[in-house]
Amino acid sequence: MSDLLARSPTRTNPHRKGKNVFQIWYENGREVPFLIQKSSWVRDSYFLVTRVEVSPKQLEYFYRTGNMYGKAFGLFYHRGKPQNESRAVELRNSGVFKWRHIMKERLDGSRVGQPSMRHE
Repeated sequence: MSDLLARSPTRTNPHRKGKNVFQIWYENGREVPFLIQKSSWVRDSYFLVTRVEVSPKQLEYFYRTGNMYGKAFGLFYHRGKPQNESRAVELRNSGVFKWRHIMKERLDGSRVGQPSMRHE
C-alpha cells in the first residue's frame, strides 16, 4: 500500500505548474462535484466538475505511473455566471497540468462544489 501512496497524484513534478483534473478528483476522494480553475483564468472564472469518467485501464495506469487521464464534465462559469445553460459539457484540456482545486463561498453560506440548500 505504501508503494501506491508513493505513486499517488499528490506527488508533484517540480516542472509542472499545477495538477490535472484527474489528480484533483483523486485527491478529493474520487467525489464530485468540485471546483477547478485553470492557472490562466481570471479569478472569478471556474469549472464545476460534476462527472468524471476514468476506465479501469486508466486506473491501472495511474497505480503504475502516478498519472491519470480520462474525461471530465461539468459547468463553466465566466466571471461568476454559468456559460452553458446548466447543461454539463466535456472539459477540454482536462489532462494538462495547469489546474488547481478551489473553494468558493456561496451567498447562502454553503461552499460551491457542495449541495446548496437553495435553488439559484
